[in-house]
Amino acid sequence: AGYYSGGTLDSRDAYNNGYNSGYQKGLNDGETTIIKNMKVSSPVNRTSWGSYTASQECIFLLSGRATPGSNGDQDGRDDEKIGASTSISTNGEIVNSSNINYTRGGTIPIDFSMTVRLKAGQKVNINGRTWGYNSKNQGNVTYTYYVLTY
Repeated sequence: AGYYSGGTLDSRDAYNNGYNSGYQKGLNDGETTIIKNMKVSSPVNRTSWGSYTASQECIFLLSGRATPGSNGDQDGRDDEKIGASTSISTNGEIVNSSNINYTRGGTIPIDFSMTVRLKAGQKVNINGRTWGYNSKNQGNVTYTYYVLTY
């Protein structure tokens, strides 16, 4: 509070109203810009390890599963004989990730995910391995990715 002509001047309400109005306008402008300019690709589904190279600045969203093969001996020693492994990397900026460099023996699949900010020319390498033992079922990988451009 300050003093003006012998009275009290309190500008808190005017300041708060102006600040809130400006904040809301900026928020609305930002949402409008994002909604008008952001494009979401169709989902890309893959059943083999691979990579993605950005052609422009974007956000790359990845989600998948590496499923172990089977133990043809059926001797109960699955943890020693079968499993899955992921080795997923990027030269972009990782926003969040789960199980991107992980190895697990046994029958439980590995669910993996990654969100990455990429600039043109940057890459995501989606690598890993699945294995079985004495079996035609050597496991598999499946994943889906989306690309958000703005």
